[in-house]
Amino acid sequence: QAQIEAAQKKAAEEAAEVERQRAADEAEYSRQLAEEERMEQEEQAADESEPVVEFEGYLGMFRGVLKNLKKRWCMLHAGTFMWFKGKQEFIHAGWLTKIGGGTATMGRKSWKRRWMELRGGELVYMASQSEEAEVLGKVDVAAATHISLDEGMKKDFCMKIVTPKRTYYMYADTQDEINEWVDILNTVRGKAPEEIAKMVELARVNPRHAQGTIEVDDILSV
Repeated sequence: QAQIEAAQKKAAEEAAEVERQRAADEAEYSRQLAEEERMEQEEQAADESEPVVEFEGYLGMFRGVLKNLKKRWCMLHAGTFMWFKGKQEFIHAGWLTKIGGGTATMGRKSWKRRWMELRGGELVYMASQSEEAEVLGKVDVAAATHISLDEGMKKDFCMKIVTPKRTYYMYADTQDEINEWVDILNTVRGKAPEEIAKMVELARVNPRHAQGTIEVDDILSV
């Protein structure tokens, strides 16, 4: 009888050990599945947030009726070949007319048309769109406390950017343009540097900023 009880006890212990091992194996398998799913989600998120550029650089392009050779910044991204007037280092760019900090000869503040580029968290302005143009000033958009449309300056399509040091007034050529500027500037205002860096990376491959695009699938020969 004692031998039978010992055998039964041993069998029960072995069965319990087998069950513990099975449970441990299932837990490990579940953990591995969860880890693989997490890594896939991270890879997918990285693919969505960090656009891969297959090619970028300057190329000469024949443009216009006279077929003049023009230097253009070119990119190949997601099956689209794009060319730009210059290297893409900004989130948004365009012409705005801003009121200066100084005064004109008659004692009034002067309005001057400037080429604006939102480079990261700063809005820089130049006298021309040329890549060699000197930066005349910068507005710290990331540190701005308020950005909105403005009617106080009695200018159509006007906005104001309020910073701790100064309030800037600028106007665009159309209502749609100034609305877009206000929306984009507000997406940058108050953001951390790493968030702004992602915005720049996405903007640099935006076909909307390109002078022209060609779908790679439409190219017959090279």
